Amino acid sequence: MIVGAGSISLKKERFYDTSERDTYFIAEPGANFIINFSKHIRAGIGFGYRLAYDFEFSGMDNPDMTGPSYGIFAISGKF
Repeated sequence: MIVGAGSISLKKERFYDTSERDTYFIAEPGANFIINFSKHIRAGIGFGYRLAYDFEFSGMDNPDMTGPSYGIFAISGKF
């Protein structure tokens, strides 16, 4: 589970000075599946679903930031 908050800003300086700013909250429950290849190497794949709250920025809103996510990864080290 990833839970967090943040802010985003955009400053336009081409012909006039304007800026946009917004704060938001993100929650992403998910699961990772890990395979041990050796004593020091692991790899896996992860799936999740990102939920955005209070996101309204530059023509985008919550449905634009909400959706499935996935990733693959490799880990090396002493376990």
